[in-house]
Amino acid sequence: MNVYDFDRTLYPGDASLDFWRWCLRRHPATRRFLPGQLFFFGLWLTGLCGRTRFKAAFFAFLRAVPDVPAEVAAFWAERTDAVAPWYPTMRRADDCVVSASPTFLVRACPWLPRTATVLATETDSRTGRISGRNCRGEEKVRRFRERFPAGAIERFYSDSLSDAPLAGLAAQAFLVRRGAPLPWAEGAGGARRVAAHFLSVRFLRFLLCGGVNVATGVGFAWGFACFLQANVAFVAGYALSHALSYLLNAALTFRARPTLTGYGRYVLAYIPNFLIQNVLVAALHNAWGVPPFWAFLASALLAIPITFLALVFYAFARGGGVRGRARR
Repeated sequence: MNVYDFDRTLYPGDASLDFWRWCLRRHPATRRFLPGQLFFFGLWLTGLCGRTRFKAAFFAFLRAVPDVPAEVAAFWAERTDAVAPWYPTMRRADDCVVSASPTFLVRACPWLPRTATVLATETDSRTGRISGRNCRGEEKVRRFRERFPAGAIERFYSDSLSDAPLAGLAAQAFLVRRGAPLPWAEGAGGARRVAAHFLSVRFLRFLLCGGVNVATGVGFAWGFACFLQANVAFVAGYALSHALSYLLNAALTFRARPTLTGYGRYVLAYIPNFLIQNVLVAALHNAWGVPPFWAFLASALLAIPITFLALVFYAFARGGGVRGRARR
């Protein structure tokens, strides 16, 4: 059989978000759930709740939709041709769709074969409550094996590297890039792989931890300056905030267990940051006459992506002295 992801693979957008916007326009009462949705989005973004809990809070808006099945039917009636152009010629009766979107939404899609298997996030269409886990990453593999214990995947299609576990089960795997399927190795390699890291929630969490690091570094240095010489106070504040930054990034950004080895790699990963900032300051201020404040700011901003990649591929890479833990 062929197995497909749904959002941005077969369907060109995100069905969950599109259906939510559809309901916001047609049922203003759904807007009362916006504060709760934003609150849980913040908790999820900062790592204080899992993706499944956030999605359950997000889909709470369904409680304000009088007739969800009718809305789903009307939603898809306007999207009968919203399908990847390469799929109709490949469609088969035994197709399997594995998606993080709600089952009730994916199953109602009009251009999927009636006999297709749909494995998605089990969501109550009346309350938004989720049964089990969000169907993403390793959970997709578990759901597929639960349904097809001995099932063989001929071809697998997805737009997301998070589907690598399921792609690993397929004889052939393809990544959808700009609406066209590419062999997995080609679609996931080089610049595309690097770009995917910057288009992730993990990068946003890294930026959040960086903001906390700046604030704590200034705060600690200011406190130490009450009884230490200014330069010594700065170094002490920087060292303390750097250690706190490691703990925050381990817990929130990379889901890793802090270790002394891991912290050593974290310190080494910041050496390129230090060198790059010094070179940029020298070039901007000394060579080109940029005022010190703007030179410092520009060098710090330009060093951010380099530091992030150093953490991803070195400090928190698999086997780098830390043990990752997933949060559903």
